[in-house]
Amino acid sequence: MQLRGLRILLAAFLLALNGCAGSASTPPLPHLEIPVYYYVGALELNLKATPDAAGANGARVQLNERVQSLKRQGAWFLVRTAGGQEGWANDRDLSLEPVNQLYVRRWGVHLRQTPGDRAATVERLRINDQVKILEQNPHGWTQVTVARTGNTGWLKSPDLSLDRVSVPPPVKRRTPPAPAPAALPLLTPTPAEAAPPPPEAAPPPPQAPTPGPRPAPGKARPEMFEPF
Repeated sequence: MQLRGLRILLAAFLLALNGCAGSASTPPLPHLEIPVYYYVGALELNLKATPDAAGANGARVQLNERVQSLKRQGAWFLVRTAGGQEGWANDRDLSLEPVNQLYVRRWGVHLRQTPGDRAATVERLRINDQVKILEQNPHGWTQVTVARTGNTGWLKSPDLSLDRVSVPPPVKRRTPPAPAPAALPLLTPTPAEAAPPPPEAAPPPPQAPTPGPRPAPGKARPEMFEPF
């Protein structure tokens, strides 16, 4: 009975010894902080010095620029740019993935062969043409492919929009009704026309016939004289 108890104590001692050796040989894992990154979801964004929209402007970041999240306070994130600049950004201006699709925000935008105002024009775009981002340069130009035509070229970043632009419907011009024909003026009789016609003049009285020439006196015949 004593031998059995001795064996139990020896086994417990060996187990405790192995546990101590294992804990001494395997140090605890350090706490690793996995960095969290976001992409700027606005065309241009000024980081703020404080988590407030009225805060002073700090570093300016561009669309799809990746920033590291350092701290969160409500709807604001303290972020750090790839260049080491820090500032606060609102969560509505951050995205988990880069923005890929954009829209042309006005009519007649020139799609250029190279990034520059004097570069040759590939085509002129329409409002709300959908484009896919290929590349961005630090001077405010974005290389895109136009979904409607398949052409590739460069656009100024201010000519792009994250959402479709609301275009008011065309105003239908009403054709004015044709003017009614002018009424014929009423003929107002003049005083001369309004007065009754004058009575017809009475015919002149018949004039006595004018006696003709008397016959020349001739020789009287005797039978023309009566005896006294």
